[in-house]
Amino acid sequence: DRWAEETPDPMDPVNRLLIEAECRQLCVRFARHLDNGDFEAMFTLFTPDGVFDRVGQVLHGHEEMRAAFGSRPPGITSRHVVTNIDFLEVSDEHAEAHIYNLSFHAVGDAGAGPLTYATENARFLDFHDHYRLTADGWRFASRTAGVVFVPRDWQE
Repeated sequence: DRWAEETPDPMDPVNRLLIEAECRQLCVRFARHLDNGDFEAMFTLFTPDGVFDRVGQVLHGHEEMRAAFGSRPPGITSRHVVTNIDFLEVSDEHAEAHIYNLSFHAVGDAGAGPLTYATENARFLDFHDHYRLTADGWRFASRTAGVVFVPRDWQE
C-alpha cells in the first residue's frame, strides 16, 4: 500500500486505541470524582508529582491538590460534561489530548431533586492533558484548564 509506505506509524493501532481508551476513562473518572466530592479518588488519577492548573491556580502534587480542594465550600453540586477528547500524541509511555468540558454549579443537594442553576454558574472549559504510563496504569502527568466561554454576567 503506497499510503502506508509514505506515512509509517510505528505504533500498533490496537495498542493506540487501548491507550486512548484508558486515558479517556481518566477524564470521565476525574469529572465523576470531582462531582461526587471524592477528591482523594480524584488525586489518585494524577502521578504523585502531577500538576493540575485550575484556570491559573497551579497545584503541584497530591498535597497541594488536597489543600486546595479541602477549602472548597460545602453544599455545592457540580456536573462536568466531558466531550471532544482529541488525542494529539500517543506513544507507549506518554499521551497528550485536548478536551472540551461544560461545567455547571449550583448550591444544594442533587439528591433532593432537580437543582436550579444560575446562568453565571456555567462555564465552557478547555483541558490540555498530558498522560504518563506508571506502574499503576495511565495517570495525568499534567492537566491544564482554561476558560473559553462565560456568561455575559459572569462574576468571579
